[in-house]
Amino acid sequence: MEQRERYDNLDGLRAISCLCIIAMHIAANATYELGIVGREIVGSWTHFVPLFLMISGFGMFCGYYERFKTDSIDLNSFYTKRYKKLLPFFITLIVIDIVMDRSLAHLIEGLTETTLVFGLLPNNQLDVIGVSWTLGVIFLFYMLFPFVVYLCWTKKRAWITFGISIVLSLLCSFYYFTDKFVIEGFAARHNFLYCAPIFVGVQLISTEKQSKALCGGIDGHGWQVARG
Repeated sequence: MEQRERYDNLDGLRAISCLCIIAMHIAANATYELGIVGREIVGSWTHFVPLFLMISGFGMFCGYYERFKTDSIDLNSFYTKRYKKLLPFFITLIVIDIVMDRSLAHLIEGLTETTLVFGLLPNNQLDVIGVSWTLGVIFLFYMLFPFVVYLCWTKKRAWITFGISIVLSLLCSFYYFTDKFVIEGFAARHNFLYCAPIFVGVQLISTEKQSKALCGGIDGHGWQVARG
């Protein structure tokens, strides 16, 4: 039987992140008058997106890192669970978008997004459910997670991987995200390599002594992480 542990702190952080991100998008796309101060404050809540990515990555490492290392998880079940959890609601939103827009471009982009692998596109800046780029980056992390476990197999290798991920992220910013490689206005955070330090960094956190205690020693609180 699968044992689940819940953590109030992470559950609370995730809820705060979601609410702030929703408020930021509403403010950006509506005509509410928030004043200069209010507009600046709500606009800055876009920085809760990296926090949400960190929480997602931490949950994956707590729930599946050791299970992949000990070969005690079935890949078919792992990926099937991801699709069953994400696809139904996401497809509903895509269908609504396509019906409302009724264009060939949205049909093509919508069909691509239903695969959940659109994070592999060279310019992951689609118009259908524009905020879905986050899902594209997270699902790409799910796809690569067994390889990430390999890269972070030991603490030394994890630190090396973390350093390389920072270098690649910087190269993305200063070299690859130019008109030579991406379209004008491309958002850096839509790319997995740019976000990689976030996911690898939380692995280092999850393997520290205090975080190991968090993953295995707190009972009956908050956020669920699948164990065993």
